[in-house]
Amino acid sequence: MGIWEYQTFNIASDAEPEQLPGVRSSASLFSVLGVPPALGRVFTEAEEAPGHRVAVISDGVWRTHFGARPTAVGSSLRLNGEPYEVIGVMPPGFEFPVRGNGAWVPFALTEQDQQRGSHSFWVAARLKPEVAFETARAEIEQIGRALQQKYADNADEGATIVPMA
Repeated sequence: MGIWEYQTFNIASDAEPEQLPGVRSSASLFSVLGVPPALGRVFTEAEEAPGHRVAVISDGVWRTHFGARPTAVGSSLRLNGEPYEVIGVMPPGFEFPVRGNGAWVPFALTEQDQQRGSHSFWVAARLKPEVAFETARAEIEQIGRALQQKYADNADEGATIVPMA
């Protein structure tokens, strides 16, 4: 399983600054999606702890902001005014979870993230080969209903699964 939250980044480097969609994600998201970086590496579980300023960038950001130079890995990039070390570049065409996604940074849970009323997260997971999709969907939806009944903050929330291409 991998978790992510949508985030907008103001990206600044040697090129003209721009605003792009991005995400905070768990390190496991990349392995769940089965897509390795074209250059460098993705962040590790240890780098999900607060204070690690590393980023994986899209092929488009790499070309626009670093002129497609391999030396971009190890370089600094400013995201929302903070310096991040570029540790990886994803392959052309990889734009998860939305078209134009420009950067992925470690999740680094905040105190607010851990509040019951925080509902801004998405999860990607792989089913075991022997688990039927409909069986998994029914189980997840039952968990969602149980959480709605148990917690007032979940009253208007649910849970389901959808296949990903």
